Amino acid sequence: TDFRKYKWVKIKGENGEKGRDGLDGKDGDVGLNLLKGTKEFNTNYFAPPDAFQRSLVWVDETERYEDFAVKSTIYQFNGLWQNVEVEQGKTYEFGFYAKGSRDTDRIVFSPGWPSVSAKQPLAQFNVGNVPFKLTTAWKFYSFRFTVTQTGWSQCRVEKNEDNNGIKFSLCGLYLKEVKNNQQTPLKWSPSIEDLQGHTLTANLRFEGR
Repeated sequence: TDFRKYKWVKIKGENGEKGRDGLDGKDGDVGLNLLKGTKEFNTNYFAPPDAFQRSLVWVDETERYEDFAVKSTIYQFNGLWQNVEVEQGKTYEFGFYAKGSRDTDRIVFSPGWPSVSAKQPLAQFNVGNVPFKLTTAWKFYSFRFTVTQTGWSQCRVEKNEDNNGIKFSLCGLYLKEVKNNQQTPLKWSPSIEDLQGHTLTANLRFEGR
């Protein structure tokens, strides 16, 4: 092959754009999701329901929102959650998209709860249950909390009353550490486990003269 027949572009070196080093040697400012499998809402990553919750089911919807798989429930006290280890003194953000079949304010976010499936020790937080209003339109929500004692969190969002069968739809969950005092919502991104499940390929195209 005659290299002179091709146009060569330097993709690494002094002429290229050098990215900043990661602040913690792992993900820098990207902020990987600490929750796994939330793009497709893979329930294998979520904790099993406690005994009293087994009939309080969630349904897989055919609808997608912002390209996220959607789950819904008409029941209460059945939030979907994962065990995530969190550190004292750090602030985290839990975010998601949600809507209801009718408006309601009988819905809460909580950073943890003593489920039989919760890993020990349970973390302690500067907030408890945080109520908010659910509307009939899809809306993005995010909540921040600071860990006052290192342990395991179980962030979840759920209806706290029967609400006369109001359908609660949910997707795009994430939990991230807030770094560099970032003020704007962190938004969804995949977890490191999500990325490890895919092969990332770079395609380079070279043009002849």
